[in-house]
Amino acid sequence: MPADPCGAQRLPNGNTVICSYGQAKPGEVKLLEVTREKKVVWTYRDNKPHGIHEFHVLDTNGKQLEGVPMR
Repeated sequence: MPADPCGAQRLPNGNTVICSYGQAKPGEVKLLEVTREKKVVWTYRDNKPHGIHEFHVLDTNGKQLEGVPMR
């Protein structure tokens, strides 16, 4: 799991996507989605020497997210 979460986005379904930047080393989790029950839905890793600083989830699998975006 990320050691230094630096960004998050709450999805209309209540899940949260979190990114990690500064402490993320090659091969570590840099982006993940968790449910309200704290279960991991998916993770993203890569071999770059840095993490992901910010992101925006616009849709999933080519389908627009349902519901009103939470702000």
